[in-house]
Amino acid sequence: MTEQSGKVSSQVFVKGDGKRAVTFHLAPGDYSRFSLTRRNNYAYITISNVDALRELEANKAYSISLANLQGNITPDDDAWIDEPDLPEVPQYDDFDINAFLRAIRDCKKDYICKLKDGDSIVVLKKDDWRNEMLLMQDVDFEGADFTAVDLPNMVTFDGGGHSILNVAYPMFNTLYGTVTQLNIYANRKKIEVWENNTEWGMLARISDKGTISNIRLEGMSVEFTIPNVLTTQGKTYNIGALVGWVKSGSLSEITLAGDVSVIVDSEYTGDYIVFAGGVVGQCSGSMEHIDNLGSHSTIHVTNKCRGYSSRYTGGLAGAFNEAIMDHCNVNTIVDAGESSGTWNYAGGIAGAVRTTSGGSGSAAIVDVTVTGSVKGGNIVPGGESTSESGTTTTHSSTGGIVGHVQNASVTGGIVLSKVSVGKQEGLNEYSHYTVGGVIGSMTNAANIRKNEGCIFFNANDYILTGYTAGTFCGGGGSTTELQAEGNTAVGMGKFVGSDR
Repeated sequence: MTEQSGKVSSQVFVKGDGKRAVTFHLAPGDYSRFSLTRRNNYAYITISNVDALRELEANKAYSISLANLQGNITPDDDAWIDEPDLPEVPQYDDFDINAFLRAIRDCKKDYICKLKDGDSIVVLKKDDWRNEMLLMQDVDFEGADFTAVDLPNMVTFDGGGHSILNVAYPMFNTLYGTVTQLNIYANRKKIEVWENNTEWGMLARISDKGTISNIRLEGMSVEFTIPNVLTTQGKTYNIGALVGWVKSGSLSEITLAGDVSVIVDSEYTGDYIVFAGGVVGQCSGSMEHIDNLGSHSTIHVTNKCRGYSSRYTGGLAGAFNEAIMDHCNVNTIVDAGESSGTWNYAGGIAGAVRTTSGGSGSAAIVDVTVTGSVKGGNIVPGGESTSESGTTTTHSSTGGIVGHVQNASVTGGIVLSKVSVGKQEGLNEYSHYTVGGVIGSMTNAANIRKNEGCIFFNANDYILTGYTAGTFCGGGGSTTELQAEGNTAVGMGKFVGSDR
């Protein structure tokens, strides 16, 4: 049956080899000439004279490569060819990063700089009535070091749609106030960080009751190395592209453009916890309307940390702890394949979403679309006593949306990601892996409803000692109950690996 509007929609996803692809389900007919449009019907390209698509037959698959059709492609606008130019920054003569940040923090008066031609220019404008600093010009940090400041409660830093270029380190230590309408262009070189600070994010190390909205983060590559020293023992690390740890507060309308890469590594083999995420390391607040599909960006999150205790790796956040993630469309490549831990959770959106023991809040992932790939992490042998608590059971869990769900909800999710985990031999009764095309595992899940696993997942690949796998969920749920709630998945093998 032909779609009456003449238009068919689909999501771009990233295959296992890193190449982008898109699938359309079409009625038989002549598709030798067709047009592709962006979201909101923005013009993109028209492809003509494709003989292989001149007579599409029913129930037959056809594949084409744009790389082989360059002579057949006509751009419908010029925007798809070139990346947008960087903003032109005024030629400052005395701009000082530390003075700039102190002016934002103090929120008392305008910050004025001299230009090389001798004129003066207002860079930050203090609002006459509110505790608000408005960015009036683009500025360039030039990849330089500086002293981060706290952003006090009741202070608003309004970027006014302007940009800060070549940021290489966190701007704020703890963000208590508000940051809005700001473009951050990270330093284009890979940033290598080796420090004793346990939180890291380009905007802030920590957000505590802060409000972050309408932020665009452009192209960042950070490699954070946790020190291989005894003082690492017992610490918790929160590493994200934008914020390390959201203790409370909100993030909304966040756009990531250009490839964003977060790599966390450590040779230390002791006991420490790692939260690694593409936007935030760990979130105990709210996040909504996060997008990178519209900008053709890829979020890469790689966790290579070894040792004991917990590892959480996710495309947006390492974990949502009593937090809400609402509405996002993202392309993420999550790789925890070189990490090891006692508990190791990885997901295309988050490693885990949970309400902690004794917690009074709620936790949920709502209406998300994720493309790309997820590779789960490894576990140390179970049964070994690493503390006074005695025997330890170790667990790795990997899912297209989330690795592990505990007392939390996942609703309205769409997964277009390839999911995998390494195959570890010689596991004992205290060690186990769970892997699912949508959710890795669940414990006392509150509401799992209307989620779709759209990429074929072969659960039978993991019929191994110590492994449970399902096309939808690796373990902890009931096939009958989950399917009754409108959850679907494509693949081979059980719907739930260890059916309740």
